[in-house]
Order: sequence, then structure tokens, then C-alpha cells
Amino acid sequence: MPGASVHLGTILISQEKYTEAESLLRPRADEGDTAACRVLGKALDGQGRRDEALPWFVKAAEAGDNEAMVFLGLAAQNDSDLATAETRFRKAFALGGKSAQIAGVFLAMILSAQARFTEAEPFWRAAAEDGGSPLAAHHLGHALLAQDRAGEAEPWLVQATEDDYEGSTEARVLLGRALAAQDRADEAVRWWREAAAVGSSEAEYRLGFHLMEQSPSEGIDWLKRAAQAGESLASSRLGVHYAEAGQYEEAHRWLAQAAEAGVPTAAYILGLLLIQQERPQDAEEWFEKAVELGVPEAAEHLATLRGQVAQSQSAAAAQPDGQRADEAFTAGLRLRDAGQADQSEASFRSAAEMGHADAAMMLGVALINRGSGNEGMAWLRGAAESGRSSGAALTLGLLLKEQGTLDEAESWLRRADEGGQSSAAEELGKLLHGLDRREDAEPWLRKAAEAGSAEAAGILGVQLKDQGRTEEAWAMLYQAATTGYALAATVLGLMCLEQEHEDAAIKWWQYAAQAGEPIGAHTLGTVWEQRGRIQDAIAMYTLAAGKGHTDAIAALNRLRVLGF
Repeated sequence: MPGASVHLGTILISQEKYTEAESLLRPRADEGDTAACRVLGKALDGQGRRDEALPWFVKAAEAGDNEAMVFLGLAAQNDSDLATAETRFRKAFALGGKSAQIAGVFLAMILSAQARFTEAEPFWRAAAEDGGSPLAAHHLGHALLAQDRAGEAEPWLVQATEDDYEGSTEARVLLGRALAAQDRADEAVRWWREAAAVGSSEAEYRLGFHLMEQSPSEGIDWLKRAAQAGESLASSRLGVHYAEAGQYEEAHRWLAQAAEAGVPTAAYILGLLLIQQERPQDAEEWFEKAVELGVPEAAEHLATLRGQVAQSQSAAAAQPDGQRADEAFTAGLRLRDAGQADQSEASFRSAAEMGHADAAMMLGVALINRGSGNEGMAWLRGAAESGRSSGAALTLGLLLKEQGTLDEAESWLRRADEGGQSSAAEELGKLLHGLDRREDAEPWLRKAAEAGSAEAAGILGVQLKDQGRTEEAWAMLYQAATTGYALAATVLGLMCLEQEHEDAAIKWWQYAAQAGEPIGAHTLGTVWEQRGRIQDAIAMYTLAAGKGHTDAIAALNRLRVLGF
């Protein structure tokens, strides 16, 4: 019986007896049996022979096998070929059958990740209506909300909150947003409180933002919790609050934190605040940041400010060419910010030839970026060796590190730190850590962590954990996890599990997964699979697989073999 071979081959694959399955299935596949082609592809893939497996999946897919088409879509997705993956998932969905729904879900995930919510909507709707999946209801609600269809989104998001699954907390946040968009803020607060109670930083932010007018003290408390968990918009809102209250030191702290995290308006507002405090040189830095983040109004302030700073510097210049060099350097910065690369380079060259060290650094970087590496390195090295540009020392150190010239990189990073470059300590600590000079790395990583670097805190936390310094490790990892370094949350989960606190471990892995950290997502997927929550496990494995996590890819393949 032809079907018996395929059935037995499927059983052998489920038992990871791939070689036996291959021997059984190959004769049927050679005869053109579609199902045998697909299952033979699985047997070969299970042995790590992906290149041999793909032609069999293609053969099965061309014969109308949608499960094979789904596999081909996943293979393209794992290779980051999203256009091909999208085409294959669409074909699998159109073919119908038992794999059509999962093809639709994978397709909807790709479309949603690209903010193509209108296109994703029918695929999420099909999964939500046909299978009753809370995850699909969640994403359908999100897609509708993204299209400003809050009223339609509401019932789907309510459905998504009725089951306890990975993502139900986010569904509560989205439901609150849908209600708020319909001017039902009191109902929204209820859902945000529920989500905040289980650690949703976005819910904390939205709750705090809403309460600022009704109950400012409670609103500030929620915003601080959200900001400490890495919600940069919460930091920005706190900065505005303290600026309006005249508490400028607190305002500066929160706005700087938000601006460093990429909030454009925070950088701009901080620049305005510093101008009011008559701190033009400090304001320049933040206006420049705002321009980089896309705030057009900041460019006008920056140009005016740089002209004032240049005049001040020129007045103090001792050398006859000092004023002209400063003017050329300032013009180079202005042209660079305006996107006029060739003119900017010419201005930097003019200033550099008159001895302006920072201009020499900028010229060197421009030349390296356009492929003139030797000349660029010569200018950059000259600027660093002059001792008048700590920024050049930092840039040279980073380039040498990238090129593998580590001893010299270390020397320049040390000089950059001595010159006041705040990021040099972190880079030096990471360099020494990578060289396994842990004792040398620790003080530099600690210095960077104390200055607010989440990554430095995370690296130091792992180092301390490996050394058995558990309490110190926990403190560092907690700081890193709650300020944006998601891998630290994964490690905290493992530490909780080592102490047999599985519920606490799961919360940390959920935190990591929500931030897109693949190891945490894969680990959480294994927990959900062990507990029989297969759809939640698939969601986590899919997230991790999309980041290239090989064990997650293997887990998805295994679940597909089992019929999920």
C-alpha cells in the first residue's frame, strides 16, 4: 500500500529515525508519490541535509502539497528572503487543506512585521474565525487598531484576553488603547492596571500618562516604573513634567535618558531647556542628536548655536588661522547635517589643513566611509596623535578593534577615556572581556554600567555569575534587564530556575521574549511545549527562529512533523 510507506516514514521521523525513514521513502518518492516526496524532504532535513531536502519539497509543492509549500516558505524566511517566503506562504494558503491556516499565520506575521496591517488582516481573521486562536484574535485586533478601527478591534482583543497564553498581557494593553481611542478612558485604565500588575512596562507608561492630569503623584509613580523598565516615552514625559515644574536637574536626567534611547522630541526639548539655562555648548550636543533623529526645527537652532560657539572659539584662538579653521569646521558640520557630503568633506579638509584636530577626525571618517581607507586613517591617526581630539582617539580605537589590531586599540581607548569620552570605558571593557582578561575588564565595565550602560551591566553580570559572585551578578543583570538589555533577562531567568523558582524564571523569559531576545524566546517555547501549550510554544519558536536561532528552527520542524 503506497500510503503505508508514508505513514510509517512519518512515524520513524517522529522517533528521529531519519536514516530508516529515508530508505523507506526514497523508492516511493522516486516514483513521484507527492506525499513521499514531502516526507522524504523532512527525513533529509532532520539529518541536517537541507540542500538535498529542498528539491523534494519543491517537487511536492509543485504537485500541490501545501505542507511542503509551507516548509519552503519557512526555509526562505530563515534565509531572510522575506519576499520569497511571502510568495510561498500565499501559495500554501491558496492551496487550502490542513496547512493553510498555519501558512496564513506565518504570512500574517511577515506582513504585520512590515506594518502592512491591511494585507495581514484577512489572514489573521481566517485563523481567528476558523480556529478560535487567541493569538490570531490578538493580532487581528492589533491590525484593526493600527488602521484606526478601534471599534472593530475591541471584540477581538476582548477574546484574546480570555485565555492565559503568551501575549495575553499585550492584548490587555492593546484593548486599553482601543477603548481609549473610543473615549472610554476609565475602561481602558482597568485593562492597563491588569497588564501593569504582571509587569507590562507599556501598560505602566500608558497608565501613568493617562493619570498625570487626574492624579499626578500616581501618574509619576507609574511613569517611573515604566522608564526604569526601558520605556523611553515614559522618560520623555517625566522630563517634560519636571521641566514644567522648574526641577531642571531631574528634567535633564529623564530627557537625556529618553533622547539616548531615540526619542526625537526629548533631544529637541532638552536642547531648548539648556539654551534657557544659558548652556549653549551642552545644548549643541542635543540639537545635533535631534537633527540625527529627524527633528527639522532643531537644525535651525543648531546652525545659530554653532555660529555663536564658533565666534566664541575664534575670539580665543591664539593662532592666526584659528578663526578660519573654526569657520570651515562649523561649515563642514552644517553641510554634513544637510546631507551635502562632498561639500562637507571639502570644508573639513580646509580646516584640517589649518591644524583643526576635530576637522581632521571628521575628514578621516568621511574618507574611510567612501572607501579611501589609507588616506582616511592617516588623517584620523594624525588627529588622535595631536592630543587635541579625544573623539579621534575613540574613533581610532574602535576602528583598530574592528580590524583586529587589539593591543593598539586598547591603548587608544584608554587615551579616549582619559580625554573624557564617556563611551570609551564600555568599549574598553568589552574589548578586555572578549580577550578573556576578566579581571582587567571588570573596573571598566563597572564604570560604564554606573554611567548607565545596560550592555556593560549585562556583560559584567554574566562575568560575575561565572565567577560565583551571585548577589553582585543579580544586581548587575537586573540593572541591565530593566534598562533595555534583553539578554540579561534571559540570564536572570536561568538563575531563577537554578534556584527552582520556575514561575519567576518564566516572567523573566517573557520579558526577554517581548523584547525580541531569541534565547529567552526559545527557552520559553520549550517550557510551553512541556506544559502542552503548543500554539504558545510555536509562537515563541517562530520569534526565535526569525532571529536565526537554530534550535528554535529545529523545534518548529519537529512540531510540523508531529502535525502542528
